[in-house]
Amino acid sequence: MRLFFYSRPTTPFVFSSTVTLQQGQRVIPDVSELASPFRAPVLINEIRFSVGAGQVPHLVRDMSPAILCQFSVGRAEFSPMPIPISMYCTSMQRLVMEAQAASDLIASDIVFVLQHRWKLPVPLLVPSGSALTAQLSRVPEAGATDDVTVSIAYAGCYLDSSEPLPDKIQVPYVTAFYPPPEGWFDASSLSTFYLTTERQLKNVLDIPVNVQRFIGRFYFISDNNIVEFTDDGTTVVEMKDSYGRSVVKDPSPFGSLFDFNRRAWTFSKILGPREQYSMSIRNAATTNLPLVSMVGWREEVFR
Repeated sequence: MRLFFYSRPTTPFVFSSTVTLQQGQRVIPDVSELASPFRAPVLINEIRFSVGAGQVPHLVRDMSPAILCQFSVGRAEFSPMPIPISMYCTSMQRLVMEAQAASDLIASDIVFVLQHRWKLPVPLLVPSGSALTAQLSRVPEAGATDDVTVSIAYAGCYLDSSEPLPDKIQVPYVTAFYPPPEGWFDASSLSTFYLTTERQLKNVLDIPVNVQRFIGRFYFISDNNIVEFTDDGTTVVEMKDSYGRSVVKDPSPFGSLFDFNRRAWTFSKILGPREQYSMSIRNAATTNLPLVSMVGWREEVFR
């Protein structure tokens, strides 16, 4: 399948917007801050997230799984469901801790800032007069009262307005496998067994999707502590395609599927319309939250 690329010299840009999210709130960042100030098309290569978890004494909190996001450009949506921002990205987050002194890390309030970078599977063309919009939401947490600051940024380049536009554009496609978000941060609501639902890890479109990779992350949930780790050594995964063929034949450790540094499994496959991968996760501790996403792209008719 031929991808469309631009050959003329262009100028790089970064557009960004910052919002504050309360418990269970949904917010659309200012579209004017994330759109080109000129009447010219742009090409977006990366989406960057920054999450400030607020000051919480004595707690370690990775808020990235609690912040869900859905993107759309025109009528084309990236995903059929809200996706945790950490499940778009393969690179590990950078944790920044600010305290009065290193010796006071336990005694003082700590500000956690988590940053993620998503290099899109293919560059995204945003036509003149359009914008890539984002809708952010926050999963409720039992006992948490602080606000969370989320910044989102697009990095790319301006395009020459005289450049001919393609008949089709490549649009990212992301779907995820996770339990109902309402119980994520309540250990009594977590389970030891999870099975994909009808719309999870599925191509819900009527056109093929080019799967690029799967991403898998584990989060430890306890007393409002939220910490990512790679594997608990006991959780196993099985996976089949729409035709019952084994992709992960025998129950395999969660950590053996996803590269340690990238939290990802490169998976080059064209997934047909309405096809799906069925995944089951077993033997997970009730304090552990496993999340899996499927990242790829498809072609949409532009005009």
